[in-house]
Amino acid sequence: DPRSMRLAAVTAALLEVAGGENASATQVYASAIQSLEQTLGSLQTQVALLELLSKTVPHVSSAAIGATLSVSSRTLRAVVTSCQEASSSKDAMETQDELGGVNATLRGAIRASTEVIKKLPLNTPEKAVNAMFHGTILSHFEDRRPKVRKAAHNATVELLMMEEPCHKAIKQSIHTYAHSRLKRAHMHVNAESAHLLHLLT
Repeated sequence: DPRSMRLAAVTAALLEVAGGENASATQVYASAIQSLEQTLGSLQTQVALLELLSKTVPHVSSAAIGATLSVSSRTLRAVVTSCQEASSSKDAMETQDELGGVNATLRGAIRASTEVIKKLPLNTPEKAVNAMFHGTILSHFEDRRPKVRKAAHNATVELLMMEEPCHKAIKQSIHTYAHSRLKRAHMHVNAESAHLLHLLT
């Protein structure tokens, strides 16, 4: 499996940078964030890094996740931005060697962001939580790529269904988004009705 081989290679390289086999989860997490920032645009490497990050975050303390949110948020949002820039190339969407392209990288960013948000302390400033959630998850709710869109929807459901209380910023964002969608749908129906009435008169 090419992706498993790439993940193993990236994990080995990252562990070496983080301090070897005895590196703590926090050290691996910090190294993964730094490596993501240094490899923007290298989709295949980033798919593996994002998977490793997602598996590492649950083992990092909430205090450490909260203290480094500004860096992790900026980096994951930068990954999303680099994917959006690469989306103009059809060849970058998915690679034939199964190592992943834009779609896989975006799904990986959504997964990693979800894990980070789940670990955030409840006293994390709403502005910081919103920047992370909007920039990496909510922005894909209406993505044209079905797998990416589904990943964003599933991530949000997972956040709302957490055993521990979900950060109130997430609930407020979803509430605002839902009302906005309902309003747009209502306006759309009204416009269609007006058009039909015009045709009938």
